[in-house]
Amino acid sequence: MPENNLPSVAGCANCGKENKAIGALDLAKAVFSGKTTEKIATSRLAQCKKCEHKDADTGEKLFRTIDGKIYCGAPRIGWKIYRDDKRLGCGCNLAQKIWYNNAACPLGHWGSTKGTKEFGKE
Repeated sequence: MPENNLPSVAGCANCGKENKAIGALDLAKAVFSGKTTEKIATSRLAQCKKCEHKDADTGEKLFRTIDGKIYCGAPRIGWKIYRDDKRLGCGCNLAQKIWYNNAACPLGHWGSTKGTKEFGKE
């Protein structure tokens, strides 16, 4: 992690849509949306950490650490996985997701900076 204790941006695709498919196009959209500000990334991560939502199938908190990485629900595996984000969490690596401008929590805790004065600022 960088000195600011926030993970760097790389490789996560998210869009906050229910039952989304994650794939090369989603990854490209996330990467090309640009990096958000440290203030926004910090705020997003703080909201994720205090999230009390639980996995509808297992009852585990959605915010979890697996092998040293932080996730919202069980991690997505592979390039194209369909799931109900509201029941199971988005499955994204939050260390990456929090940095993208167009990223959004599927549970509505935080959203995209697209269309705001913060969009595209680093």
